[in-house]
Amino acid sequence: MAPQTKTNWYHTNFRSLLQEIDRVRNYLENYIEGKINQQIVTEFVDDTSALAQLCILFNLTPIERDILLMCVGQEMDHMFQSLFAKAQKNHPHKNYPSLCLAMDALPGASIEVLSPQSPLFYWQLLLIEPRNILTKSPLIIDQHILCFLLGYDATDQELAGKIIPQPPQTNPVFLPPSQLSIGSQLISIWSG
Repeated sequence: MAPQTKTNWYHTNFRSLLQEIDRVRNYLENYIEGKINQQIVTEFVDDTSALAQLCILFNLTPIERDILLMCVGQEMDHMFQSLFAKAQKNHPHKNYPSLCLAMDALPGASIEVLSPQSPLFYWQLLLIEPRNILTKSPLIIDQHILCFLLGYDATDQELAGKIIPQPPQTNPVFLPPSQLSIGSQLISIWSG
């Protein structure tokens, strides 16, 4: 298979993101119609997509990925606002994604997503607009994460002056056996 050009990757990435958003839209429509969403999708439309990279990098579960996609859908498709309102008893002021809606409408709901240790909140991929009730507060995707998912450079301005891109290593770095052993032990401890 020939490697993709940057332009081809951008189009493939965007197309796969739209397909993933459409899958979440179907979950919402099924929920509105009273159907139960049981099929948890663990595969990606495209393994090279920015979404796949993000999920792997932050170790997102399928439910966390789908909550993130609800928020991306809100930003990219104005019809999501009416879906959110319909899914929340046609309440015109609840035209946003929330943890409560995600737990009800998406398959594989887990109470663990509420934790501040959840990758969505620990790494601030999503922000919770402050309200009285955590689970009913609006969820907002971080602008840098949205841009990353769309395939754009999304370097945080606070980090831009502090990060120095490094060229790929052409000469492999060899460690002495004692350091290699310690490194292997650390990897196995950190990976559980």
